[in-house]
This record gives sequence, structure tokens and C-alpha cells, in this order.
Amino acid sequence: MLRLLRIVHKLQSGASLVEYGLLVLLIALVAILAVTFAGNQTSLLYSDIASAVDR
Repeated sequence: MLRLLRIVHKLQSGASLVEYGLLVLLIALVAILAVTFAGNQTSLLYSDIASAVDR
């Protein structure tokens, strides 16, 4: 019985490690998308400013 409890405890620890890994992956994905979006918006803003200065 004690051996079974140890096995269950190890499986739960592994599951939480996987959950943390998925959470880190999700946060990284959101950060990459946010930086990409902000970079594109900034590029468009500078293009508009450059066009206005050329007039």
C-alpha cells in the first residue's frame, strides 16, 4: 500500500511539472505575439511619420 502511495505521489509530481511547462509555453507564446504586434504597429507609425515629413 505504501508503495502505491509513493507511485501516485511521483505521478502527481510529474503532472504538475508538465502543467508548469505548458504554462511557461503559453506565457512565452503570448509575449512573442504581443512583441510582434507592437513591432508592427510601431513600424506603421514610423512609416506614417516619415510620409508626413516628406510632404
